[in-house]
Amino acid sequence: MSHILLEKWKELEEELKVQRSSLDRETLLKILLRWTQEVKKIKDEKVQELYHSYLEYFENCFFPENNITPWYSLKELIDVDLLNRPPLTYDRAVIKVRDVLWELLVFKSDILCPCCGDDNLRVMVNNDNILIFTCDLCGCILNESGKKTDVNGKLYPAPMSMIRLAGITANPVLL
Repeated sequence: MSHILLEKWKELEEELKVQRSSLDRETLLKILLRWTQEVKKIKDEKVQELYHSYLEYFENCFFPENNITPWYSLKELIDVDLLNRPPLTYDRAVIKVRDVLWELLVFKSDILCPCCGDDNLRVMVNNDNILIFTCDLCGCILNESGKKTDVNGKLYPAPMSMIRLAGITANPVLL
């Protein structure tokens, strides 16, 4: 049944190629989130495990007000991450979509990670709606005071209203 997932991937690639010149962040999000729902419907144990491990998280992460500028340009996300490197396996297709959704939905601040110094921190909220900062590279998790913290439960992308209220500025985007 994993071949169905690869067929869905080919359909996604075709849709992206057809719409490439007119794709904006919101349209790309809609296409990818629709694709995740198609994956969710595939009746295969391995595909379901992949869905629950990598894609289910994004069902509750879309905030219409979060017009986040991705760290990478949309062109790069589409051309490099989605189209120019076809997945070798069906699980890689799921991971590629997860990675692009992460870029499109989670605000990346201009705060350099104090643990590794190699990446800017993402801004998340915990179940208590408290801001948490995370590093994509080293996995460091910090509270609002900049102290390392443990997280019990899931983290979600912080709403832009909270990010603005806290005075957090965006990463220096390279276009």
